[in-house]
Amino acid sequence: MISKLRLSLIGFFLNVFWVVGVCASEVRWVDAKDGQVMVRAQNGNEYVLSVPMGIKGVYFDGDLHRVGEKEYLSIFQVSASNPLRPDGFCGSGDEVWLQLYESSSKISSRILVSSCLHSISLASQNSGQEGQDNDYSSVKWDEYGFSIEWFGRVDSFGRVVSLTSYRLCGDSFCGSDLFQKKSGN
Repeated sequence: MISKLRLSLIGFFLNVFWVVGVCASEVRWVDAKDGQVMVRAQNGNEYVLSVPMGIKGVYFDGDLHRVGEKEYLSIFQVSASNPLRPDGFCGSGDEVWLQLYESSSKISSRILVSSCLHSISLASQNSGQEGQDNDYSSVKWDEYGFSIEWFGRVDSFGRVVSLTSYRLCGDSFCGSDLFQKKSGN
């Protein structure tokens, strides 16, 4: 009886540690210098990537995400929302772009995922938890692409988007939105 309980507990804790390790990859900050960042993937490979001017730095989880026959780096580029007016609207806010690179360092897609100016944010960045601003766990990869769970995002028709699924379309990713259901009548 005790050995079964002990084995069950060991299995439970191993499962918990596996889930935490796979689903909650820790992101690291890398400063941008002269329009470039150097990131190191978990496999030990280093990548020197070009970033647009004005990018302060990037967050990177170290993972290579396989979709089809290609592997992708997901880099969260951070820039000031209103650098010309730091005391004005969104002066202390940030704009965050998810920039995808093929492992060959070729640019694939760029998606605005957090914006003070456009009131866009990820669900994981509105958890109320300490460190939520650096939590990019709303971006989830699978074998076909990735999805983003939104806290605040509205499409051009004013509809509230709760999730966007991105699938590989040639050399870039194409998004398909899932809208929040209307409540009430």
